[in-house]
Amino acid sequence: MKNKSDKGRYKPITDFLKKPSSTQPSQQPQLQGEAGGGREDSSIEDIIRLLTESKKQRKTPSGKEEVGEPKPKISRELLDKIAANQSLKRLECDNNGVCKDGVRVGERLVDEYGVERKRGFLNTTRLPIFLDWISETGSVEKLSDRTFVVKTEKGALAVVPDHFICELQYRYGITIPGFEEKCKDYKPSIGRQYKPRSRKKK
Repeated sequence: MKNKSDKGRYKPITDFLKKPSSTQPSQQPQLQGEAGGGREDSSIEDIIRLLTESKKQRKTPSGKEEVGEPKPKISRELLDKIAANQSLKRLECDNNGVCKDGVRVGERLVDEYGVERKRGFLNTTRLPIFLDWISETGSVEKLSDRTFVVKTEKGALAVVPDHFICELQYRYGITIPGFEEKCKDYKPSIGRQYKPRSRKKK
């Protein structure tokens, strides 16, 4: 059976995440030990709601202003000019995030084209790769006690645990207002496997 819509395109993920209709008979009764599953269902429903809202915003007619969609900061001509530049800037940094050009991982800078960027990194099976991402601002929405949904100004969504908020900002060029002070002394996992800090027992 093909999972395609009438237009020949694959169905969106939200179609598969939707809960089955209540009219369908359940195949087996709910066990007493499954009573705590309501919290998981609630989290899944929240994710579906956020994905659906983001999809509706992107489908807003061009004649209307899209909710939460910023005006483009970089012109198409400038993007083409950057893409046409064949030269590569080599970034060399140590595992503490200190780079030879004087910029640290997590710091913002303005390149030769006037574009604001943020120094980040990607860990690989060998050496980490350092990049100057185009800087983005993100917002967070609490999904559960220890889980957040991060949404960037370009509309990207990510579900992350609370202990990964600081790591995310250092890695991927995203800045979340209200978390700068909290993450100021954070040490990102450059060149090593990310491990969350152990939680203090209350």
